[in-house]
Amino acid sequence: MGQQPGPLGDDVAVTHILVVADPAASRDFWINVLGAELYREYGGTSVVLRFAGTWLLLVSGGDPTADKPGSPSGRRLTRTWSVTP
Repeated sequence: MGQQPGPLGDDVAVTHILVVADPAASRDFWINVLGAELYREYGGTSVVLRFAGTWLLLVSGGDPTADKPGSPSGRRLTRTWSVTP
């Protein structure tokens, strides 16, 4: 399946960044269930996939740091889904 150019041309790509609790399990889900293609992995903390003409970057979360202090209230917004194949 070849990559089709988007309406803005070959030089534009869409990347979605997903913060996940378990990059390996998320990688397996995207590849085995949804058919994504593995592009690269980085030390067990991030995974780059091709999916539906876009890039997916799966990254592990972490506590707030000086450069990403979190929400003003100090709470993190977390959404989880349970998927049963």
